[in-house]
Amino acid sequence: MFGETLDRPTEYFRPFPNAKEVFGAQSKEHANYLLPLASVALSRLNRRWGGWVHFVLPIEPYDGCVGQSTKRYHTYLCRENWIGFRINRRSCYQLAAPFRYFLMADLDERDDVRLTKRARSELETLYASTREAFANREAHYREAGALHPEHVRRRKGRYPESSRSALVRDIRGHPGWGNWVTSNGVPLAKRGFTNADGEQETDCIPLAEDGSEFTFVGWVPAYVYAPGRGCNVYLFYHRRQRLALTTFDWS
Repeated sequence: MFGETLDRPTEYFRPFPNAKEVFGAQSKEHANYLLPLASVALSRLNRRWGGWVHFVLPIEPYDGCVGQSTKRYHTYLCRENWIGFRINRRSCYQLAAPFRYFLMADLDERDDVRLTKRARSELETLYASTREAFANREAHYREAGALHPEHVRRRKGRYPESSRSALVRDIRGHPGWGNWVTSNGVPLAKRGFTNADGEQETDCIPLAEDGSEFTFVGWVPAYVYAPGRGCNVYLFYHRRQRLALTTFDWS
């Protein structure tokens, strides 16, 4: 809240980055389970910082929270409703857990996963439909230079300027509260701040394993990039440890 909202690309904000820019040498493996939504230059958060961080969306879950069914592969940064990444010097992400953190990967590797044929079919359908929706949105963005609600139609060959969807919200702002705070996830610190109306509010900031705080980057509405995904994607960054951490608000 109270941060910068953008509905178009800038020199420090890039919608729909290439998977290789986000995941580097392991782009194929990561892209099996994660969709790259947008990138933000860290210099926008602090002019002395270099490199980029990325908003990514897991294709799972079909129901519940990502990581809910694969607790045996959880790490400090990757657990139910939280996904963390290590960042290399080229600003590329490396998942901070085995890929079997994702249920689909676990199903492909094990024969003893208890999942009904119907549930497996629903998960496979989710993967296919989410990829299709994301590809359609990316194609729309490449053609129109913006994203618009699906019900909006062109007028005289152009989309109304007022119909642009917000692509990212609250860069350099405050994460505030949401149902992501109540999930059994990464430990959080509470920090008070004064809003624009002079009222006191509280931020929740995730803590690294050593107790140090992450920095809030911003959030994106997932449905704008992949219709049908009804969550907001929150992104945090840890400069000293070169970590990215994301969680999902299912409000």
